[in-house]
Amino acid sequence: SKENRYTALERYQLLMLYRNLLGLSEEALPVELQKKLIEALVNLDVRDDEFWLNRPCYYKDRNPDGLASHHVAGTQLRLQQVERAVACLEDTESSDFTRAIALMVLRSAFELDHELATQNRKRVIEALKLILLAARQEIPRSLTLLTAGFSFGPHIQPVLKNYQFEESKEGGEGTLNFLIVAMNLIANQQWQKELMTELENLHGRLGEEHIDQAIFPDVQETVWLQVCHARRNDSDQLVAFTLYLQTGELLGLDYRELREKPYLDEMKLLSKVNEGDVLAIHIPTILPLVGNPPVLQAGTNPPVVGIPVTVSSSGKIRLPYIEPIEVRGKDISQVLSSVKKAMIDAQILSGQKPLGISVEFLMRAHDPQEIRSVTGSPVLENPLTLEPPNREP
Repeated sequence: SKENRYTALERYQLLMLYRNLLGLSEEALPVELQKKLIEALVNLDVRDDEFWLNRPCYYKDRNPDGLASHHVAGTQLRLQQVERAVACLEDTESSDFTRAIALMVLRSAFELDHELATQNRKRVIEALKLILLAARQEIPRSLTLLTAGFSFGPHIQPVLKNYQFEESKEGGEGTLNFLIVAMNLIANQQWQKELMTELENLHGRLGEEHIDQAIFPDVQETVWLQVCHARRNDSDQLVAFTLYLQTGELLGLDYRELREKPYLDEMKLLSKVNEGDVLAIHIPTILPLVGNPPVLQAGTNPPVVGIPVTVSSSGKIRLPYIEPIEVRGKDISQVLSSVKKAMIDAQILSGQKPLGISVEFLMRAHDPQEIRSVTGSPVLENPLTLEPPNREP
């Protein structure tokens, strides 16, 4: 009855009884009885997704004796779960957690019943298109970790053709990512062709995320389990890189090349100027004012020509006669172009072509070294704190 004649405990016990009965096979519980149980649940006004989607359509756990126990949802319960899971995906107001659970329920149902996958294919793919589009527009949100119960364990771990993750033996709750779960369903059902454009756009956006080389030295079980149990402060990068690998595989890209991303990101980062870096800059008649520029060397780095100029904490450098120049995030050729343009715009080099100007890395902030002059010229610690002399216009 819909009347509130049950206590909360009695209602819970009744729901769990029905749930366990619906997990019996059709041989143990005929379809007609399954339908009557579903009808009874409707009469109990059970509409919340926490009941219908609180477990996948199949899972295993361990009893107190440590023996594995397998659970499979009956046909009628499976139909209800799939319908409600698809509705959750189509409801843009559903939380990421609810939709993540719905995705895992669908994956488990489709693996058990290919006809269900065929019947719901179009609706689920359309929902996935919107999910991938939203993920590309909100990458930080897409990297969020969520917590799910133990029964979803096998569905949480990322699907990668080139690496098989072992199932966690730790039990208890695990940490999942909504987008990784979506990739798992796409890979499981081989829907990448229908989602090619969305996957390409998302992969390109994930490629813009920097991954430290030391963060993800290898894709291995121990690393992923640390993410799943939220024991790493760098989980955002680990999730981003895992998604980069997943989308790349779905697009048919070479896995070995995909794995090079952290190394390439590191090389790209090293080519960019950052705060604390020391540049060697030579501007004829300005840096230095007279004579030839010194040849400087930082530690065992190659010698370079110019006056040392340190990039400030605000990412700028100060040169005589002009406003500070923003250099952070630029490569050396871009910094050189900025210096030339600033000198011309300020008419410091009026009547002259900006010839002979050079900019080179002298010392990197992450690798401090002693700077010395190879030619014997004095090394100015911070020459640009000096007031420039008056010049005739």
